[in-house]
Amino acid sequence: MSNTLFGVVLVVGAALLALWLDVRFPREGLTLQRATGHAIAALALVHLVPGGVSSPAAKLALVLCVLLPVLVYALLTAVWFVRLMQRALGSAYG
Repeated sequence: MSNTLFGVVLVVGAALLALWLDVRFPREGLTLQRATGHAIAALALVHLVPGGVSSPAAKLALVLCVLLPVLVYALLTAVWFVRLMQRALGSAYG
């Protein structure tokens, strides 16, 4: 598997996990301010993910234990923003 394909599969898997989490554990009282706070926290976590790891085992651990949860959280905040915008547009889109 090439690195590009692995990256695509990782992001698609994170997106599916984020959608599942949104359906399984819905956030009813989410406001725009809280969603913005979550988005800022998710972006901060994305920037804190370390880059240069030498051993293959450490790379795999970094991807599965750090990068995947951070991607899921970032994509989950995107889902929350879409839901908030649907609610703001009215019942025709929600």
